Amino acid sequence: MNGSALTDEHWFPDGTYVFVAGGRYDGDHGRVVSRAPDLRPGSAWVNFSLSGTHLVPTSRLVACDLERECEHSR
Repeated sequence: MNGSALTDEHWFPDGTYVFVAGGRYDGDHGRVVSRAPDLRPGSAWVNFSLSGTHLVPTSRLVACDLERECEHSR
């Protein structure tokens, strides 16, 4: 994944570490926990380190190879 942003045409597998680039949770990072319920196509449930679990548009998520990489991207 190497820090590349995934578009709405892709989905994040459960367990993928991501950080948010823009929007309400900008700078927060965490792990994708589930794709169900699929309330909004193009969104993923993320358990963030600072703000808990939220449904976030995948267009704002950037995948990280390691949790440490996500923390340094803030």
